[in-house]
Amino acid sequence: MPLPVKIKRGHFYLARRGHYYFALTTLTGSTWQEGAWRLSLASVHLARAFSRPGRAVSGEMRQSIRYLLIALFFIAFPAFADQQLAGEITAAVGESVVTGASEQKAVEGMKLHVGDVLKTSEGAHLHMRMVDDAEVSLRPGSSLKIVSYDYKPGQPEAVKIRMDILYGTVRSVTGKGGHMAKDRFRMNTPIAAIGVRGTDFIAEATQNSTLVHVASGAIVLAPLGRGCMADALGVCDTRGAKELAADMKNMMLELDRGMAEPRLVPLINNLKMPAAEPQAKAQYGSTAPPDASGQVSVDAARSGLPQAMPVLPSHYEMVWGRWSSAPQDASLGIPFAQASQGREVTVGNSASALFRDSAMPISLPQSGRSEFMLRSGQVALQQSGGSVAGQVLGGTLGVDFNSSTFSTVLNMTAPSLGPVVLNAVGSVGADGIMHSAASGSNGTVAGSLSRTGNEAGYLFDLPAAGGRLSGTTLWVK
Repeated sequence: MPLPVKIKRGHFYLARRGHYYFALTTLTGSTWQEGAWRLSLASVHLARAFSRPGRAVSGEMRQSIRYLLIALFFIAFPAFADQQLAGEITAAVGESVVTGASEQKAVEGMKLHVGDVLKTSEGAHLHMRMVDDAEVSLRPGSSLKIVSYDYKPGQPEAVKIRMDILYGTVRSVTGKGGHMAKDRFRMNTPIAAIGVRGTDFIAEATQNSTLVHVASGAIVLAPLGRGCMADALGVCDTRGAKELAADMKNMMLELDRGMAEPRLVPLINNLKMPAAEPQAKAQYGSTAPPDASGQVSVDAARSGLPQAMPVLPSHYEMVWGRWSSAPQDASLGIPFAQASQGREVTVGNSASALFRDSAMPISLPQSGRSEFMLRSGQVALQQSGGSVAGQVLGGTLGVDFNSSTFSTVLNMTAPSLGPVVLNAVGSVGADGIMHSAASGSNGTVAGSLSRTGNEAGYLFDLPAAGGRLSGTTLWVK
């Protein structure tokens, strides 16, 4: 029977086999071995050496004892073993813990290693600077695991950065490693993968949902699954992946468990970047304080806002605004900067967003039913080889304010498909936002009523042979 001798950060055992004693170690709570059992290479002739008084200690035994002492050193001080430095805590407010070889209170200046799990209690904040000068912060009630953090200056092929948001809210300002090798950075949540384009972003995660907002640069959010594995690195280039850029102001991506792809929705307050945070310098490697916004100037070609903007007719309360200024059909909307003047975003996708007049209070009917006429609509067939424009032929939209529900039918056609009909039903919130229900709908609809309830608009998406049909609509009473 082994004779256990308790050692800090682990256990040491002597097990007798004839005249030999073998030193075995099990490092409890050790994240850097991920719970693996380690066998020290110390074989000690203790029984034969000490069974006879005055017996000389042989050279073989001295060598064995040397091996044993080395093994004990690494048991008692595992940080000197194969723990890899990932960063350090630069600020700690409130009660937080770091679980590595043991659980310790998080304090400023504490070194962080690969495998460490950080947890903040309610009211606590943690800020970290990583070895590549990246900035990471945890908001109250959050947990983050440092899965890997390999970085060598000037060696992009050596970069391997992956962190997992176990739950809560985490902000990440990409460092030199992420800028040098964007395809080797990954942040996962329980259901999604976040890849970056050189970014300052904030993400909130639970076991069943993920929300992401971008302050600078861009991210790609994709559901984990086939083609997007949790142990991979970089952006997931899958059908369900969606990009969110900083120029999509006041918007965020939302993904719920079971959804095929994220959806673009208005930004909620708890994901907004704190107004009191100073802005970082416009280049990576900034010396900005922890959790600074890290705002980087957006490439003019990406924001793409024209110098001269056409005058928008003032008699409509709702309009589609597009992110890009590239010449397009007017039905696809007007440039973002123009659409946002005096208006608020309601819903949107990676191409455009639905804006409504924000000058008036929300005054939707409390009862009754309203029927709407189609004012405009556009549709495109999205296929692997590109997109082909279709035609919206007509449709109906009805809103029942008694039950806070809507129903719509949209008739359209597309090359090689012929006539296609969208049928959707769903809910209408107190703020006028509309979302389709899975039951009773053959596609996905997200939209909004104007603040007066006199206009409406929605975007839609439904599967079609060889691809998907997606588009936008506007309606009036």
